[in-house]
Amino acid sequence: MYQSVTPPLGNKGQAEPIKEHAAEQSVFSKKRLDSLATGMPLEESNTEITGHAITLTANFDAGEFKYIGAYRELSDSSYADLGGGAGSTEFRLDSHGYDGQATDKVNGGPTDLVKPLVTQRQRSHELQFSGDAADGRVEFLTGAYYFSESAIEDNSPLHHQLSADARVPGVPFRTHAVNLLSQHYEIDNEALALFGQATWTPAIMEDRLHLTFGARHSRDKRAAVKNQTDLNIVELYGLVMDLPWGTIDQTDPSRQFDDVKAEKDFTDNSFSFVAEYDLSDTVNIYGKINEAYKSGGFNTRDPQRDGNQGPASDGVNYGFGFAEGFDEEKVRSMELGIKSELMDRRLRINADIFRSVYSDMQLNFILAGTVADTKITNAGEAEMQGFEADITFMATRNLLLMLSYAYLDAEVTKAEDVSGKDVSDEFVFFAAPEQSYTAAADWTLADADWGRTSLNLSYNYMDERNGGSRAENVKNTRLEAYGVWNARFGVSDMPFAGGNLSVAAWGKNLTDEEYAITAIDNQPQSDRSVLWGEPRSYGLDLIYRY
Repeated sequence: MYQSVTPPLGNKGQAEPIKEHAAEQSVFSKKRLDSLATGMPLEESNTEITGHAITLTANFDAGEFKYIGAYRELSDSSYADLGGGAGSTEFRLDSHGYDGQATDKVNGGPTDLVKPLVTQRQRSHELQFSGDAADGRVEFLTGAYYFSESAIEDNSPLHHQLSADARVPGVPFRTHAVNLLSQHYEIDNEALALFGQATWTPAIMEDRLHLTFGARHSRDKRAAVKNQTDLNIVELYGLVMDLPWGTIDQTDPSRQFDDVKAEKDFTDNSFSFVAEYDLSDTVNIYGKINEAYKSGGFNTRDPQRDGNQGPASDGVNYGFGFAEGFDEEKVRSMELGIKSELMDRRLRINADIFRSVYSDMQLNFILAGTVADTKITNAGEAEMQGFEADITFMATRNLLLMLSYAYLDAEVTKAEDVSGKDVSDEFVFFAAPEQSYTAAADWTLADADWGRTSLNLSYNYMDERNGGSRAENVKNTRLEAYGVWNARFGVSDMPFAGGNLSVAAWGKNLTDEEYAITAIDNQPQSDRSVLWGEPRSYGLDLIYRY
């Protein structure tokens, strides 16, 4: 569960009428609490993933032919309780059953428990032909790729989503308000690509120079269907009202979603170039330029049918809705790097500097005062540059040291609203820490016929980062920096009963560091709520191989 950290001091927009009561029915703490309570039973969530793949190859004098086929299925049933953690049955934010005046009036009786179900099926086929030419100086690969998927998100029938006491304009006392919701989304996607790549080693520089050219033509088709009913009811003599936090006014047919369909096609041509030079048999330097794109699509969480409905629920007129969708995003990246093995291959250093420039970047953000209404917009332009390094050093025969480090500088440089106004300051990259690294040591204490005794220590550091894509959310969704110590001590490869036995004791987050892994500001009862990282944990592994 999300734990509420700070009370709702700011204006909650649509959720303002229930803010006061929701906060009264919640618990707050800046420290990780030992337990939280739910008003209704916390139901089990289940995920099942199935995948099958087949690869067929055939060799010819001219090269190799390869076919790769895959089929995947997903079934995910996830229950969530976003209440205040105090176990209140008066303020609820869940999809459990509900019985009251609201359900009697619009449902003919109590609603049942609904656990949102997502099902998805994917198929992919890929053909490749690879070989060499020009006496082996040209290596090439060409092929075709096809992908299709169909998915359903079923959050129906009509069920409870939110209930709390509200201050309704014109009513001198609090009255109980209920939000009932039903959603059913369907999507069908297809992707087709033709690609080719060739690496040329010219007869110069002792065959140390390698030049690679690549191209990809992509065609994508996106289709979606949205069904949604959103009822907001004040339980005051069964009166039905469009409350200020409601996403759909049932008295306005133009804002309902009844089999609303949307479809778009996208095409792209992307290219790549890589230049490599072997300084020696163990040191390689390279530079490369890559282009790529991410197709556009449709946002089933968009509360508006299209751009003709005026302001959204946060009061902003975005000029688009579900039917218009969002456009493709493109990126061009440049990279300079080195791959090396030094000191008789005891030291491995792989490092690079990179820069990526995004155009029409897709940003997804929650509408102020709502729990799940979102907009996806092509914000404009963005830049990301940084440095990465992976270092492995065999200090002694029994001591291995490892370090992975990354530095990142990311910024949205250009964004315009529907009126052409520059709003780039309103958007930020999220989940993009400036610095992160992992340092580890693996020490073999003993290596004998009876087994191998080893100790592993590691430290993982993550810098502070934004938890949302809108700048106004940064204060309440910022994730602080943290570092975690882990250790593992064990004896492995012990001969036992015709096989071998391994025993290890381990501990994670040894210092019991308190850190948030995600933060949100869209709950009515809190300006900041977080999910905490795992506390200190420890265990024993017993593994027998035969």
